[in-house]
Amino acid sequence: MSLAQARGVVFALDGCVWTGAEVAPGAAELIAELARRARGVAFLTNNSRATAQDIHARLAALGIEADRERVLTPLEIFGEFIRERYGRSRVLVIGADEMSAVVRAAGHEVLPVERCREATVVAVGNDFDLSYARLTAAARAVAAGAGLVTPNVDPRLPIEGGDFLPGCGAIVEAVAIAGGRRPEIAGKPERPRPGGDGGRQPRGRHPGRPARRDADGPLRARRWPRFRRARPHRPLVRRARPGPPRLTARPAGAASV
Repeated sequence: MSLAQARGVVFALDGCVWTGAEVAPGAAELIAELARRARGVAFLTNNSRATAQDIHARLAALGIEADRERVLTPLEIFGEFIRERYGRSRVLVIGADEMSAVVRAAGHEVLPVERCREATVVAVGNDFDLSYARLTAAARAVAAGAGLVTPNVDPRLPIEGGDFLPGCGAIVEAVAIAGGRRPEIAGKPERPRPGGDGGRQPRGRHPGRPARRDADGPLRARRWPRFRRARPHRPLVRRARPGPPRLTARPAGAASV
C-alpha cells in the first residue's frame, strides 16, 4: 500500500515527529497536508512520563493540530494492564509521578521504596530521579517474586542535536537481569502474552545472561555459546626416538681426554 492509498497514518513521536523540544524537519508540514487531504492522523508514543492530555498540549505548543481522541500513550492503559495480569496489586513504581498517578487511579496501592518487599508488582518507567537505592529495591522485589511490567523497553530517548538520554529500557534491563525476570511490556510494538506469566526466566536459563533486541522486537535473554569439551592435549612436536650416538669430527688441535 502506498501513502496515496492510505486512509490514515499513525505517527510515533520521539525521534519521528520531534527530538526533544524540536520538531523534526518537515513533520509539521506533512501532518498538516494529510489533514488537508482528509486523511486520518493519530499519534502513538511509548512515553512513560506523559498522559495523552500532556502529549496533546505539547503538540499544540509546537503548532501541530491533533484530535485529542487520537493521541495515546501507555499510561492510558497501564493501570488496567497491571490489573488484567495480577489483579489489584501492591505496586512499587520506579518512574515519574504521572505513572504513579495512573497506577493509583486504577485501584492499586503504590508502595514507597521502604516497603519494596511487600510489592506484588514492580512497574518501571523512565525515572529521572533514579538512585542506586531505588534500583536495588526494584531488583530485590522482583527477585522475591513480584511481577515486572513496563511501558516500553526503548534503550534510548532521542533529544536535540542528535544526542540521547538513557531510555526506559536501560533501567528495565538492569532490574530484569538482577531480579531474574523478563518484563511484560504495555507499549508498542509489543503484543502482550495472554495469561500473564510474568516473564519468569525459563528453567535452566541464568538470569544474569545478557539480553538482545531483535529488530523491532522485545528484549530476550541471549543464550551463551556452547563449547565442546577439548580433547587431551597432544604435543605438536614428537620426541625423537633414542638411537646410536652420532660421531662428529674432532676440531683440529683438540686434545684427547
